[in-house]
Amino acid sequence: MFDRFKSWSNSNSKGLVCPSCQHTNQEGTKVCTRCYYQIDRPSFQQNSGLEEDESTDLLDQLMTEIEHRRRRKYAPFIRIR
Repeated sequence: MFDRFKSWSNSNSKGLVCPSCQHTNQEGTKVCTRCYYQIDRPSFQQNSGLEEDESTDLLDQLMTEIEHRRRRKYAPFIRIR
């Protein structure tokens, strides 16, 4: 993140500049060594690195945790008859 301002003073540096984090990578690099942005692809074609089922499982796990927290938070206010 702090390299963004260094690039103004080091405009003669060699290498590929990552469009995401502004890190200067070596020539021929296809993936940024700092943020893993795929330099050879536009932003709309970036791979997430997760398969569809992994992504769905992760979302399900996060939603389950959120529901458990809500239940614990509001449990004292629920009347049981």
